[in-house]
Amino acid sequence: MAALNTVASMGLPAHILPEKVTTVPTLRRRNVILFGAPEYSPAIAHFLEKCPLTVDYLSAVVCREPGQSASPRYPLKRDSQFRTVEVYGLVTVLPSEGSSGNQHRTVIFSGVNSAGAQAAAEFFSSPENLLELQKQLKKEGYDHFPPAYQVVVKAEPEDNILLSFKYETHRVIPTTAAH
Repeated sequence: MAALNTVASMGLPAHILPEKVTTVPTLRRRNVILFGAPEYSPAIAHFLEKCPLTVDYLSAVVCREPGQSASPRYPLKRDSQFRTVEVYGLVTVLPSEGSSGNQHRTVIFSGVNSAGAQAAAEFFSSPENLLELQKQLKKEGYDHFPPAYQVVVKAEPEDNILLSFKYETHRVIPTTAAH
């Protein structure tokens, strides 16, 4: 709901649909928000396949550097009682397929578990967090949010319930790679 409110605050119309009643082609030329992991969502798997970061559910945020095999970069961590104590969320923002210019976006909230996905959505829905991201991007010479980027959010859960989260890192995706 927080993500939906963020979209509504921008004056954009929004519809909530379960993925099973829609297909990737119907998402073209639209503003889209997707929640989930590539293992359970064909649409998310489709969009993340060319991104430098993806999620291996219940394992790690995985990095795919050009010319190298995929490697777990931000793994889920457990304590001595095997309780999950640290997870990661991933925010992915891409130009929507079929859009000319930068008029439509696909935003994906995924995570190593549900607390990670929630952390990603809450990070993106917070003006304070987006200002922090904007400051990080400005250090790299970006005056505005780039058309395609990913943000890793570190989260602390308790029994899969999100307790806290914070910005970990980001990657700007060259727009040629994002399509």
